[in-house]
This record gives sequence, structure tokens and C-alpha cells, in this order.
Amino acid sequence: MAELINELKDKVNNCSEEEVKSLLYLILLRIEMAEETEAPDEQLSKDLREIYDDFMKNSAGHSNNESVQSPTAFHIVFGESTLHMLKHVLKTAGKAHKEQVIGFRDLFAIGPLSGLDEEAGISNRHEWLKNHIHNDQDYLDEYISKMENAIEAVKVIPEGVPVYVWAGENAHEQTGASFAMHLLRGKKNDVSLFNTTARFRDKYNTEEIEYRPLHTGECHPEKLWSIFEENRNNMSFTPENRIKFESEWKEISAGDAILRIWEAGKVCNVGEDYFDQILIRIAQELSRKKLKKDFWMAARIIGEAIGQIEQYVGDSFLEYRLRHLITAGVFEVRGSTKAMRYYSVKLR
Repeated sequence: MAELINELKDKVNNCSEEEVKSLLYLILLRIEMAEETEAPDEQLSKDLREIYDDFMKNSAGHSNNESVQSPTAFHIVFGESTLHMLKHVLKTAGKAHKEQVIGFRDLFAIGPLSGLDEEAGISNRHEWLKNHIHNDQDYLDEYISKMENAIEAVKVIPEGVPVYVWAGENAHEQTGASFAMHLLRGKKNDVSLFNTTARFRDKYNTEEIEYRPLHTGECHPEKLWSIFEENRNNMSFTPENRIKFESEWKEISAGDAILRIWEAGKVCNVGEDYFDQILIRIAQELSRKKLKKDFWMAARIIGEAIGQIEQYVGDSFLEYRLRHLITAGVFEVRGSTKAMRYYSVKLR
């Protein structure tokens, strides 16, 4: 074990900051997936060992000639976990120096979207996130520059190079896919969409799988690679398909809507209070179980809600709504609301 640790230390010291962040993110993501699926410890140990082996094998980098060659394909993804995971998958497959991943490190199911490809729209969204959602300060500090960089990266994709957009059946990724099509409008590239959760939807509650990921970031890397292999040669979008997505972006981003859900196979704008009654009902059910009005940790209420809504809107948005209900006098609070782990609530 000591030998493995020393070998890993040496490798990490010679890697870029981005590679080290990706390694850490993959480890944390795999642990989270194991907890959600209640996987046995032996499986988690095996998965972590695979991450270690892949990192040691592939982190040495590529030659200068490989690193400067023009990409043969571009992948567009949405969300931090998906970005790191797909980079890992492509590196493991020996394609990282050939195919470029463009990632939007955002959650498109929430927040204003109007004019997002312009400076004012990005600034408006950043301001809303800063004022309503508890995010890491580094994330907020880098938000505008990273959004602008991702938008520019899509806009300058050379014509003639294939583009693969990764989006599961959820409001976050489907909204992101519409935004990507908006940015790609008028460009003569073959564009394909990889639906990463369709296979899980069709097989859920059968003997084949017991867990259905809500978004691409919850998929196992091996599943991502098989999706890629099975679909990369499929027919690309027709002009009509692309126009449909571009029109959907105009519809989704119009107005001041800040919450979107996936319903009946499409993204729908809904009121920001859409999940409020679920939070209230969960608190009522917990209180009935205890036969008295106890305080419950905010994280418990939100965790229960995430398990019931079957929508990917992020725990931070639900926590924002819980704080709103506290301000509105629906809940009584004990503790500091600066983060969900610091306070408890009960119905008044």
C-alpha cells in the first residue's frame, strides 16, 4: 500500500491542476453513486481501483505533436460531473488528444436564461445565482469567465468537424442541448445527440437494472463509453431537428422563468414554488411519524424531496425554496441558514 501511495504522489506532482481535480471529482462521484445505489463495499473498492489504474496509465500526457493537432470531434456536455467523467472516458480510450470536450459547468434547470449568449444575460444569471443559491465562492468567482469561455468554444468549432451533444432526459441537459443548438445555428457541422438515460428508462424496474440515473453525471463511465460506441455513427440531426431545438431554446429562455422540469418528453417552465408543497408534505409526514412536532435537519427534508420528485434540479434549489418558506413563516428555523447542514426546521 505504501508503494502505491508513493507512486500516486509522484504522478500527482507531475500532473496539471485540471487532471488532479478530475481525479478527485471522479473518486467523490463514484462514492456518491455507490451510496445512492447501495452498492456493496467490494464493488466500490473495485471501482476506485479502476480509477486509480486508469489515472496511472493515462496521466503521463501525450506528445507535443498530439497535443497541438486539431480535434477530430467535439463533445458538448452539461454539468461538472459529466465534464470530468467524459474527459476520463476519452482519456482511457486513448482519444483525449483527438476529441475535445466543451463543458458548461452549470445547472440549466434553474435560474434565468434570457440573453445567455450575451454579456448582460450572463451577468443577470450570475447575479441571480449569487443572491439565491448557496454555491461555493470559487464557483461564483469563476462563473462568468467559464460561461463565456464555454460559449466561445462552441461558437469557434470549425465547420465540418462532427459535434456530439450529450443530454439525458431531464430539464437541465435538454435545456443545455437547446442552448448548444442555438449557439451552433448556421454552422455546417454534423451534430448528433446522445440520449444517455433512454436505455435506463426502458429497462428500469426490470431484472436488468435497479437504478435509473436522472442525468448523464450519474451514469457509470463504462455505460458512457458503450453509449458512445453504439451511437457515434448514427445519423446526425437533420436541419429540421436543429431548427426544432433552436425554437425550443427561444421558448424556454423567453421571459423570467427560473425553474424548468422534464414532463411528457419536453422541457416545461414552471413557477419557482413548484416543489414547495412537497417540502411541506415531507415535513408533515416526518412529524406524524414522531407523533410530535420535532425539528428536522434541512438536509433530511431536502434529501427526502430529491428522492420523490424524480427531477434533476439540484439540492441547492430545493434548499433555496426551504429558506423562502422559512421567510414566509411556513417553517420555524433553528440554527444558521448559511448552509443546509447548519440548521433544522419544523412547521409552525
